[in-house]
Amino acid sequence: TDVALNVTPPAYTRMDSYDLRAGQTVAEVLKGSIVRFRIKTDRPVREATLMRDADGGQPVEVGLAQRMAVDSFHTVERPAESTVYHFRLVDRDGLSNESERVRPVRISIRLVADRPPKVRMQVKGVGEMVTPAAKLPINADFSDDYGLAAVSLLYGAAEQPTTRPAEAIPGFESGPRRFQSDLIWTPATHGFKEGDRVVLHAEARDADDVSGPNIGQSPTVTLRLVSREELLAELNRREQEYRQDFERLVRAQEELLNEWLAAVAAPKSGGRDAATAQVWIQMARRQRDYGARANAVRSQFEQILSEWRINQLATPEVEERLGGRIVVPMDVLHREKMPAAADDLEAMAKAWTDETQQATRLALQAVLADMKAILAGMVKWEGFQEAVTLLRDIQKMQRQVSEETDKRIEQAISGDPAQSQPDRSSPGR
Repeated sequence: TDVALNVTPPAYTRMDSYDLRAGQTVAEVLKGSIVRFRIKTDRPVREATLMRDADGGQPVEVGLAQRMAVDSFHTVERPAESTVYHFRLVDRDGLSNESERVRPVRISIRLVADRPPKVRMQVKGVGEMVTPAAKLPINADFSDDYGLAAVSLLYGAAEQPTTRPAEAIPGFESGPRRFQSDLIWTPATHGFKEGDRVVLHAEARDADDVSGPNIGQSPTVTLRLVSREELLAELNRREQEYRQDFERLVRAQEELLNEWLAAVAAPKSGGRDAATAQVWIQMARRQRDYGARANAVRSQFEQILSEWRINQLATPEVEERLGGRIVVPMDVLHREKMPAAADDLEAMAKAWTDETQQATRLALQAVLADMKAILAGMVKWEGFQEAVTLLRDIQKMQRQVSEETDKRIEQAISGDPAQSQPDRSSPGR
């Protein structure tokens, strides 16, 4: 007539026992849990036996329940798998509740596996290429439903996926359900050099001693280690690409200003109607769209500046050029000046007066002037960088000539005439 269930989760969860709702006969419990059954009957019974369904359909006896009173019993079971139980009751006259006419109350226990820990790892502000001396800022976030037992950072060469050393993360103590860490990781101090491909991922292990431990991993980050010169060439290439994007945006902003000037210079007769107001609203939308595009370009230059810093290449001049002359003024543009110009255009749509017209003119002209100033700085740097790149190429060629000369001198001294013959297949040598 009554069923009460109590569940004790596995010890590693450090959770207290809990009662299920009175009369509840279907339950999901964590694998390894202990289930206590309490039942009451409508009359005194001689014995109560806990039964479980078997694969063949014939119930299997689990064991006799312990009597608490003439009409109540309890027993304890630790299910090894999801199972449906019932109690076989026999009264003093030998009558049973198992018959074809009446089915006993069935109790369904479904086991739920402990989920692996969740792991997130982010290497902030880096691209696919880094120098061996780079100081990689790694943010790792670990969480588990019942507690973390261990967390680590795994690294290795991409060509050797099965041999990755694990490095303990400082500050971790076993037990918390969540742990976050920020650390700096340098490839050179871990034995990596130019030309290597490094893979990194974070890993966590829980304390499941029933069917675990369960392992959770973050997605793998792959980085290619390159020379300082190769990385600088890549950063310069991307910077030129982003400059071209910004140059197109400057032209679009210039077209917007010219269209506005042409519109306000048109004859005023009937020009301040709803149709004209709609023109100003459309221009305001375009201005807000340009602000979003400017922010996207700003983010790209901010990423480049971050890579300069992480790879230990940034100088005060680089900080001023990329940060002070590009990232910061572009941030002001998309946050303040471009939205203000859009607001002025919308104000003209509501009331076209000399005041709103003058405010809009000044706002649009200020936005374009700032954009052109930023673009001029970008173009100036590109011209300087072309000369620097040419000098680097000359230095590289000179090193090659020097190395080849040293090699030929060593061969001549060793007396190997075959090796000391000039390489006719190499032009320019």
